[in-house]
Amino acid sequence: MDRYLLSAPNGFNKAIATIETALGAADVAKDLILRAARGTIRPDETQKIKLYQNMFAAKQVVLTDADIVNTLRCLAYINRGASSHCEKGSVKSLGKALVGATNASDEVAAAIAQAWAATASLEEDSAQEEAPTEDSFSVGKLQGLDWKLGVRLSSSNCDRLSAPFVRLAFKVADNSGTEQKHVVQLSIEQFQKFRSTVMDVSKVLDSA
Repeated sequence: MDRYLLSAPNGFNKAIATIETALGAADVAKDLILRAARGTIRPDETQKIKLYQNMFAAKQVVLTDADIVNTLRCLAYINRGASSHCEKGSVKSLGKALVGATNASDEVAAAIAQAWAATASLEEDSAQEEAPTEDSFSVGKLQGLDWKLGVRLSSSNCDRLSAPFVRLAFKVADNSGTEQKHVVQLSIEQFQKFRSTVMDVSKVLDSA
């Protein structure tokens, strides 16, 4: 696996650095890495990439669409190599190779290796017993959404800020029925982009 990683294409190490940045919003980054491992998001799926770009922005992590596309290509390269050169489902094997042969930190290596191992395990289980498609990936079920419009009056850098914002509180239930609340705060510009992306995704789903 080391030799395979050392032969990675141009842009590979830049993508690894992007993943390091993306882990500033760990939940979003790990979801993206897992989806890449499972093949449920590809570099040519513009709408999904825009959605992730806005999700990162909501967590104050700024990534361009090109950053995410390059990251998905990097992850696809790693996952292909791991399937051929690593012990199946071995987090330790892939993690060690990533740390030793790339610029990946322990945190980045662990996130990628765990997603790949989880996917390998799922594929093995599916080979023994066909599972419903809807169970192959789940991010929970949206139970409700509360919103609030506010104005940020000041900050440590500005006494009179007067910056409007939108606060969104998503209520999501996991497969066990446990409900959690996820809160994000967006500037008006970020909210408009988020709203536009959600509407675009809705149109795609309606036409599917």
